[in-house]
Amino acid sequence: MGAADGVPVAGTTTAEILSLLLARKNAKTEVVRRLALVDSLLPDGGNETLALDPVFGTFVTFNAGFRSELQELKAAVEAYAQKRRQPRPLNVLLAAAPGTGKSFLVKQLVFAIGPRAVFEEFYISSFRTRDDLTGVFQLAQSISLEGRLPIIFLDEVDSEVENRPLFTDLLAPMWDGRFFKGSERRTLGPAIFFFAGSDLLPAPTILAVLGSSPTPTNYPEFAGRWQEVVKKELLKGKVSKLRDFIDRSDLLLCVPPVDPVLADGDAKREYWALACTIVRKYHESVRNVEKTAVWALARIMAETESRRVGESVVFMSRMPPGKTFRFTDLPARTQNRFRGNRALERLGTACFKLAP
Repeated sequence: MGAADGVPVAGTTTAEILSLLLARKNAKTEVVRRLALVDSLLPDGGNETLALDPVFGTFVTFNAGFRSELQELKAAVEAYAQKRRQPRPLNVLLAAAPGTGKSFLVKQLVFAIGPRAVFEEFYISSFRTRDDLTGVFQLAQSISLEGRLPIIFLDEVDSEVENRPLFTDLLAPMWDGRFFKGSERRTLGPAIFFFAGSDLLPAPTILAVLGSSPTPTNYPEFAGRWQEVVKKELLKGKVSKLRDFIDRSDLLLCVPPVDPVLADGDAKREYWALACTIVRKYHESVRNVEKTAVWALARIMAETESRRVGESVVFMSRMPPGKTFRFTDLPARTQNRFRGNRALERLGTACFKLAP
């Protein structure tokens, strides 16, 4: 173990030790704050209708500021898609904490654009050589030549391939829509690229942006303060060509955490809606979800700050026999975790009825 594990090692300066201790203290404070959010997610008893009201596809957010930002993103993508000829791709850089549904967001946007859009997703960490990226460009070119619009999501774009970050090979295609196949220079054609990387930019978490004692704010202010954090990281110059990569991105979307500190949102209802949306994703015929099941899924996602964990729980659940997804449909391991909880007894079999 070493300094990276939160344990000072020989040669560590006093300033570094103090920084480590402060980071550990802040992390503990954040855990306590998150647990308070978890405890607040309990719904009231009785049946009620939960209107999901997606922004596009089935992507739901109850944060008004973020919703407005997504609508602007959709408008920009639709405007680009309307023109059959484009000199260069539309480049969108996503910033979000791991497991918060970046891929799902892009897929739902593609769905909203219509059948002309073709979605492809690649994980840069799986690339063996830099020629693999050329293969992505060729695929985009092929789709474009068919008269369709390729929407490519490149995740983990900060990964190194052949000992250097692969995103540096994206700079020219992002700028002029051209790429090389061997010595031959080719035109990409209309295409939309979404990029994400967990270490490319500071994750927009409450702790990273607002500190250990956050005060209520809204999405625009949160996104602005996150950009200030990004600027400070860029000044350090640790990653070569990173500033060029950001500058060549047409849009930069900061995906906020679901948190009551963001006062223009409703964290409680968003976690409920998120739980119901995931159930619907795997069980399309479901029209009612027991509040006990929603509460259990919401708690799990709030604790881990990850949509992905909630998805894995629902994926492992049993197929509901009717149109109601019940607490007893959850995996036995999840049921055992909450069994005996008084909240379950209070909620009984009350359901959220999902609007069509």
